[in-house]
Amino acid sequence: MTVYQSPECATEGEFDTYPGKGTYVPCAPFVVRAVQIWSY
Repeated sequence: MTVYQSPECATEGEFDTYPGKGTYVPCAPFVVRAVQIWSY
């Protein structure tokens, strides 16, 4: 899952992808305005 600061899922703002950096619990340092769920 990727959370975005931009409501259009733009990568110009802040964004974080989970799981990542050793964590499985999303805790974004910004207001999340869009979410993209990835399937494998």
